[in-house]
Amino acid sequence: MKVRPTLPLAVAVVVGLLASALTPRPACARQGGPDAGRPAPTAGTRYYALVIGNGDYASLPKLTTAVKDARAVAYVLRESYGFQTRLLVNARRSQIVEALSAYGRELGADASLLVYYAGHGYRDARGDKAYWLPVDASPEDVTNRVVADEITAGIRLIRARHVLVASDSCYSGTLTGGLGVSPSSSSEREQFLQRMAAGRSRTLMATGGDAPVADGDGGGHSVFAVGLLRGLREMGGPRFTAFELFAAYVVGPVAARTEQTPVYKPLPDSGHESGDFVFTRIKPAGAAADDPSLCSDVDAKEELYKTFLDNFKGSAEQQKFAYDAGREYISKYESCPKEGDKNVVGFIRKWVGRYEAAVREFERWKSRQP
Repeated sequence: MKVRPTLPLAVAVVVGLLASALTPRPACARQGGPDAGRPAPTAGTRYYALVIGNGDYASLPKLTTAVKDARAVAYVLRESYGFQTRLLVNARRSQIVEALSAYGRELGADASLLVYYAGHGYRDARGDKAYWLPVDASPEDVTNRVVADEITAGIRLIRARHVLVASDSCYSGTLTGGLGVSPSSSSEREQFLQRMAAGRSRTLMATGGDAPVADGDGGGHSVFAVGLLRGLREMGGPRFTAFELFAAYVVGPVAARTEQTPVYKPLPDSGHESGDFVFTRIKPAGAAADDPSLCSDVDAKEELYKTFLDNFKGSAEQQKFAYDAGREYISKYESCPKEGDKNVVGFIRKWVGRYEAAVREFERWKSRQP
């Protein structure tokens, strides 16, 4: 199933106008190395996300979409749902294991944790085992692989009420049994959501393949990530379950455009009891642009700018995503005093202006059609 562009062809002209422009970097941005993203969780925040994107492999084929997917997912979870996110880019085995262990130590019973993984995986059909492959994994040596059973065991020790693993890769050889939840009628919807939130759930949303499958429209994201991101942006109402998102936006597009059949199941041997992960849309109000702490938060600044850069040359849907990220960047950092910050804001502002002009032109064209 093709994702139809929702914006005019004229918007693509914006890409051509800016493709040759020099893209400035935020002031004090760090160069190279794995990006550990946001700090570890602290008390008082209900929603947490560990987001992993592995693409720059040393001994395996490199992946083109995984890091972009991870950055985009982290951005949406943080900005639209209030998650405290930890982003691991091109993570080694030790970083993944340490991050999961930290959540086991730090999260309380009222927390909800989402673990997102995009990268290579490997399924051993003979042993009915599946592995995530960190960037330091090799084809022959199992030492640096992360076996799914190890992740499940770690999740069993996490006290959070809900844990959702969203894996754009294989996770387990065989899963049996369904979740047994479905949307209720509108008149009973709040009671349905309360029942889902009250349970203790450990669930898996996975593509079932050994690596992310690139989006056939050339949008720069995997098919799985496109569905997940669209669902997070477009799901109606302020609250919904992960199963509802999966059924509406993930399973159909992925199954139609790949040879994979996505699954949504309870994680065996993980402590799952009942209920489901419930997303609550909390679009945070932007902090004041003259808040000095914003300008000094290099990680947040660079992550938001990277989200813009990953999408502003892409498809119409990606450009809409870049437009939202760009406007947020301007609102937060336009008053930062450093020259590098001013250059970035100016670059984004110029692109945003041309994007808006292209959209207005398209609207005028539509109004003239019979």
